[in-house]
Amino acid sequence: MFLSVGVLKVSGIIPEALSGRLFEAIRSSPHPYIFTFLDKGGDGEAVRYTPAALLTAAMAYGEKLSSLLGARRRVLLCMDAGPECIVAIVAGVFHGITLVPLPLPLLQAERQRLRNILDRDGGYPILCDEKAAHCFHEHDDLGRPVDILRIGLQALDVEAWQARDNRPPPPPADHPVIIQYTSGSTGAPKGVVVTQRNLLANFQLVAEEWRFSPGKSVLSWLPHYHDMGLFGGILFPLLGGMQIVVMRSGDFIRKPSRWLAAIDRYRINYSGGPAFAFQLCCERIDEQELAGLDLSCWQVAFCGADYVSQRVLDAFRVRFRVAGLQPRAVMACYGMAEYTLYVAGTRDWDEPPASRLDLDGSGYAGCRLGPGWEERIRIVPAAGKTQADAGAPGNIYISGASASPGYLDGDLPVFVDVSGRWLDTGDLGFVQDGFLVVTGREKNMLTLHGRNLMVHDLAASACEACDELNPLACVVFEHPEDQRLMMLIEGRSKSVVGQGIDIAAMRQKVYRDFGVSLKEIHIVGRGYMPRTSSGKVQVGQTISRFMQARHE
Repeated sequence: MFLSVGVLKVSGIIPEALSGRLFEAIRSSPHPYIFTFLDKGGDGEAVRYTPAALLTAAMAYGEKLSSLLGARRRVLLCMDAGPECIVAIVAGVFHGITLVPLPLPLLQAERQRLRNILDRDGGYPILCDEKAAHCFHEHDDLGRPVDILRIGLQALDVEAWQARDNRPPPPPADHPVIIQYTSGSTGAPKGVVVTQRNLLANFQLVAEEWRFSPGKSVLSWLPHYHDMGLFGGILFPLLGGMQIVVMRSGDFIRKPSRWLAAIDRYRINYSGGPAFAFQLCCERIDEQELAGLDLSCWQVAFCGADYVSQRVLDAFRVRFRVAGLQPRAVMACYGMAEYTLYVAGTRDWDEPPASRLDLDGSGYAGCRLGPGWEERIRIVPAAGKTQADAGAPGNIYISGASASPGYLDGDLPVFVDVSGRWLDTGDLGFVQDGFLVVTGREKNMLTLHGRNLMVHDLAASACEACDELNPLACVVFEHPEDQRLMMLIEGRSKSVVGQGIDIAAMRQKVYRDFGVSLKEIHIVGRGYMPRTSSGKVQVGQTISRFMQARHE
């Protein structure tokens, strides 16, 4: 599909404002197509937008949306990944409309998440595409009436907008651009307020450390209702004048080779995802799919998660080096919605790849730190708020203009000292030799006989005794009767249950490595554990599900 429009008028643009910077970056992009949507992950038809086409569609869409909203300047965005979603996001920025991105309510878990969000943000309409509107009509179980808005790209009066030379004034710097709901892996999702100032500050940080330039390209299959997909895959690249290529998350998961094939076809420079994506490619891309791939264009293959296993990154480097992948392009990064997106992690641009970083043999991947990291990252021992010694573990605190002013219904966990306002991330880690090493979430830490143990460390140890298990999907908890530890771990397939896995060997391995005696280990099939919309295991729901089934 080819969209073309006439010459754009750019009077009234204020370069300092987010809307003005985005408008100018798109308008001046050197790419003949600035946005490409890959239907069926590239197996279907591609929809392509020139810079002019994207601008005029977004301006016309935003004008129509503004007229429907009236005085209300916030809307819940619930759409399938695709052209209308991208146009709506850009339109919201141009017209100062606060967007609250949400997943489609296809599954019961997603509808429950939406109900939780509507309890806090339910006074605003929901902007839908055709697929989302159908979901709401089909599943009328939200517990409240909802105001559905539907515009549609075909209904836009693009020519009428081109005939005028007026744009709404830019909102103030602290205007909320996005309300970014957290995934809710350890509780109900929280609405993080992301302002113009936050977004521009974080974009500048990423652009400098990842060496953005207008001639480069980004591919994303990540959900647009999470920070990595929304900012890393859509808004930040467009602010840099770069080409974005987008596919649906489900299209990647069903056939991982589509991701790498699109990187090759469109000569993508930046793309990435959570650790499971890299693991999935290693497991499910066969030799025939690998043959002929050229990944030499891939400059930054970023992996972001609660913690990143060095083993996963090393396996990906080895598997796809034959396709021209540069080993140093594969890198760990760290961020969170409360900091807009990005905190740390850049590739090794000039030197040979760094040697493996290990913490007591556990194999954590380090996030390379760029210049000036000391001003925004602090490791704080549990006893106080002073900076930890080099290499000493502690809680990760972050500071700077990227940090959100707060949640919709509450304050962030922060403290203030003479150096600024510091946000408690809830993550644990240490700094060593120019790397930030994230060792996991504080809530995923067990304290046993005075020792702190991370769940994923126990999982990695147990899985060494069996290749059929997935260490990224593991829950460890205390038995309610005697407080001894129990482990639930998913197999890589549903059929792995009942295959005679040597549980005794797994228990012995964990005991040898950590001195921990697991009372029970239970293997469950792939997909047993409830996930958040970003793919994280919901620990509390998993335990409740298991214990309920145990007592039935």
